[in-house]
Amino acid sequence: MAVQTSNRQALGQVGQSHCDRLWIATILFVIAFGIQLSHYKSKIRMKIDRQNYEFDASPTEELLKRIKPHEKVLYTNCVPVLLYLTNGLHPYGAVLYSAIRGTPEEAPWLSDDRLRYVVARSPIAVSPTDDLRVEDSGPLYVGFGELLAAESPVMELSSPEGPATVEIAVTYEGTVGDSQQGRYATEYNIRRGTRETVELASPSGRERFGSIQLSLISGAGPVIVDSIRRGAEARLKWIWDEGMYVRYSRPNAHETVVRFDSSMLGPPSLQPLEVIGDRGFSVLAERIR
Repeated sequence: MAVQTSNRQALGQVGQSHCDRLWIATILFVIAFGIQLSHYKSKIRMKIDRQNYEFDASPTEELLKRIKPHEKVLYTNCVPVLLYLTNGLHPYGAVLYSAIRGTPEEAPWLSDDRLRYVVARSPIAVSPTDDLRVEDSGPLYVGFGELLAAESPVMELSSPEGPATVEIAVTYEGTVGDSQQGRYATEYNIRRGTRETVELASPSGRERFGSIQLSLISGAGPVIVDSIRRGAEARLKWIWDEGMYVRYSRPNAHETVVRFDSSMLGPPSLQPLEVIGDRGFSVLAERIR
């Protein structure tokens, strides 16, 4: 379903969900009156469902650089729709997946070649705190489905509550054909209110990374993992589609696993997808053709 007043049948489907009704009404209002919120900040903090969600406008800026007038965007989550429409995307076709999913209109809309981009909820937003944090309740573990190549991954860490010391333990294996295995651990002091960049280098620079474990050693905590990316110049905050996942546990809670897999961002018929923006609550992906 495109967000258009002429499609009454699909709008009837929206009535099944309070969230859909709220956001579809907002979308129609924005499109009909061409609202431009000049005061709308590039990054806002909103309180939704008792959780703090961070909305970063940089994915919308990336989309505006790429999208063509005839192309459309599929929104698989209703929360970031307003952010995108009020940051310049209102002239472009918007399709709310929850309004067409399971209806006869789903297949025709998803088979439309003009449906080029997907906006989804970030996998990090499934966490209770909307971030990845290292606390004294237990370590945070980063694994890779396949050994990460020799390029050194870079992590950004911050400690909003006060100075803290975190231990980062890395396991690695030798280059292809080399059975060498090893582990090393290093402590890092994170100052309050700063974002520290940690480059994880293997012993010789040729080994492949197997896993990373972060543990809080001392300090107020928590230590926030703001990004894990390939190299300091990488455009994306996270390493996608290389099997990376983050696992952690909290007291009196089930273990949480966060996966950075683009196949989870949209329906199978739109695969494969390439992530082109992953800052804040939303993830922006483009269909690969």
